[in-house]
Amino acid sequence: MKIIFELLQSNQGLRIQRYAAIIILLTSFCIGGYSQVNVRQGTEVDLIPQGNSSTFRSPMVLEYVLSKLRYVPIKREKQSQFLVVEDFKEYDCEKVVLEKLEIARRNTDDPEKRELVIVSHLYTKPPKDKSVTLQFELLVGGEAIAGSTVNAVDVEEQYHIEVKTSISYPRGLVETEPTPILKIVMSVGDDNL
Repeated sequence: MKIIFELLQSNQGLRIQRYAAIIILLTSFCIGGYSQVNVRQGTEVDLIPQGNSSTFRSPMVLEYVLSKLRYVPIKREKQSQFLVVEDFKEYDCEKVVLEKLEIARRNTDDPEKRELVIVSHLYTKPPKDKSVTLQFELLVGGEAIAGSTVNAVDVEEQYHIEVKTSISYPRGLVETEPTPILKIVMSVGDDNL
């Protein structure tokens, strides 16, 4: 113990203390200051008055930073490996939950383009069937690069459904900085059928 105390008192000890402080500071920025997921209300209407911060009125905006997608291999459609995102399952929009999102990149016949394949797993809580529209946008630096819309999907009460779409985007986009964001706008209404 005495040796450690003497080392910290010396010039070399001061260097060690400085390096330790810098490492702690950088680690706290990296861990605490960066989030993969953002969920917010899509209109001026804030949260439903019950005070539950995970329940939103329609439309609800979900955003996912695509940094993890860089590490998923790119293949043809039949062999695609998907990045599975379950970060949104604790949020609901008018009783509809996006339980899971599967995202993959695949090559296309156009050498300048790739496709982002998106599979959305939806679930409706009781007591009513819902009609859901999903709008997907690929954002870079806040600017929409490409998008796709899935209109009026019927999601029956207490059933799980899978909805698939794709977005064509310029090759190399996911690897750029700033990291692209997948923005999802979920609009929900009652299914009147």
